[in-house]
Amino acid sequence: MPSDIISFVQCVLERNRINVRLCHIEESSDFFPFDHGLREQLLGSDYDHKAFIDGVHQLPRKTLIHVTDAFGCYYSLLRLPQDPDVFFFAGPTVQGDDWKPYYQKICSQNQFSEKFCGELRKYYDLLPNLSIIGGYHTLISELGKTLFGSDLTVMNAVLDTASSFDDLSRTFLKELQQVSGFGIQSVRDRIELENQLIEAVYHGNEALAMEIVQRFGGITVPFRGTPTPTALQYRLVGLNALLRKEAEHASVPLIYANQASNRIMDQIEHLSTPKDCTVILSGMIHTYCKLVKKQSLRQYPPLIQDIIFYANSHLHADLSLNFLSGHFNINKSYLCTLFKKELGITLTEYITGLRIQYAIELLGDTSLTNQEIASLTGFNEVNYFIRKFKRLTGTTPSMYRRSQIQKRKELCKNNLYI
Repeated sequence: MPSDIISFVQCVLERNRINVRLCHIEESSDFFPFDHGLREQLLGSDYDHKAFIDGVHQLPRKTLIHVTDAFGCYYSLLRLPQDPDVFFFAGPTVQGDDWKPYYQKICSQNQFSEKFCGELRKYYDLLPNLSIIGGYHTLISELGKTLFGSDLTVMNAVLDTASSFDDLSRTFLKELQQVSGFGIQSVRDRIELENQLIEAVYHGNEALAMEIVQRFGGITVPFRGTPTPTALQYRLVGLNALLRKEAEHASVPLIYANQASNRIMDQIEHLSTPKDCTVILSGMIHTYCKLVKKQSLRQYPPLIQDIIFYANSHLHADLSLNFLSGHFNINKSYLCTLFKKELGITLTEYITGLRIQYAIELLGDTSLTNQEIASLTGFNEVNYFIRKFKRLTGTTPSMYRRSQIQKRKELCKNNLYI
């Protein structure tokens, strides 16, 4: 079973032109040339193979290490469970234009000739270039978790001591920190992690999303020292916007995404301590992942998706069966049958539920009258709106609003937010 998983991951990476090899610690030739011969071409006999192997020897078992070298290239090493002396070794690869600062620094600091820099540039052009390195790291991390479960340790490291070639002969692996501390050293790394988080939310994978957040220390990443409440608010607002868009991307109707976003924004406005931030962040992840799992329309046929998206955007307008069948040029009987088959309720029941849900949002977030809310939610008569609201919620619109006001007062009194 482990060998099958390893072979699968190796196949996926190699199809993306990423070099993968299984290396035995006692066989130096298994590792070299791990960089397609770059260091040997540049340094010749000055390149210290032994220092590299000694560094690999020191890596703990049940450990995955993601490496960035002095050239801005990425590698990953993972000790395998069936034989701890064997490593799964992937790389090198680069991400987008991230390699350019490394390239410019190497050429400028060492005053290399234009011809030499041109040859080095060709080296970068030949490497597999990933738009987001996070997907590559996630795939190998998932391999490690499959092989070792919760015992897996993930580490970041740098390869080479400096960008100067005079120092490259002292090559070694130096541990920066364990990824479980979310200590990101650059905006690039933070963006990469945000992409991983967004991907987890897109799939409604709350466990993975929370693991990413906890592994990297939560929302305080971009700040040095103790962040102020205002700084935390800005960061949360940005993340809320990203996750709301991702929920929409995952085919969650706009009304639900906006409701979730508005509730979270209300919490952010009342943030006063880092502890509040932690609570809000956890709640945000839970909310959007739950939203994707329960409200995403990806599993439905395109016609049903189109109708639902249209309905969510036109709750104030005519959404009768006659209108929708004509608007989408489809037989009424077929539409009724297909909708009931896919959603388990009739089209009319679904539309009414949407309208009441929107009314609940307006009652909680605005001071609009029942008449105004009835009009905005597509109910022609306010009394009919009140009857439908009570039938579906068990209370009247006015009673619901009073209960929400009282609940907020109690939460504010106790310094709690939902």
